[in-house]
Amino acid sequence: MKKLLTLVAAALMLAGCNTIQAVDPSKPADVGDGVYVSPQIPWGRVGSGSEQFWTVDGIGLDELHFYTGIENGKALLDVWSRDTRAELGLYKADMLPNDVMDLIVRSLGKLGYGNVHASNLTPVPFGTATGFRFDLTLSSPSDLRLKGMALASQRNSRLDVILFLAPEEYYFGQRQAVVDQVFKSITLGGN
Repeated sequence: MKKLLTLVAAALMLAGCNTIQAVDPSKPADVGDGVYVSPQIPWGRVGSGSEQFWTVDGIGLDELHFYTGIENGKALLDVWSRDTRAELGLYKADMLPNDVMDLIVRSLGKLGYGNVHASNLTPVPFGTATGFRFDLTLSSPSDLRLKGMALASQRNSRLDVILFLAPEEYYFGQRQAVVDQVFKSITLGGN
């Protein structure tokens, strides 16, 4: 309980007006655009719908991001800084998987991550749709070495991305198997 309270306090301080909510591991979670995943373990959720992320150990330690329903011509990510909006690349429905991978790499670079490299682009199921995944190596804005995994799918001219980032030392290995199971648990409904 103490760990959960510490997580809640840290997330509230770092996330501004966002609140953190418990994610029930016993039932599928709606992460937007008709994408549902099985959480596998208890997570804390910041945000909702098509722009949310989950963490167990805290922001910057293990983050599972969900960006769903990104429409043709829309930004993959939006950043607000001193009332100035900076778009971090636009999704195009005719992009190939390697183009989407490059878009994610460029977007992470513009967010302040350094030495962002992607590898092992592989086709995989995304629920009943076709998807692809790849691995990431990068460094945080404070120069901490990170590893990541991304899973994406292009459905109905929209892009869905699930992105996991964690420090290379300890945290990535600690959550990698769980995140693999989250990736495999995708079901599609609604839309």
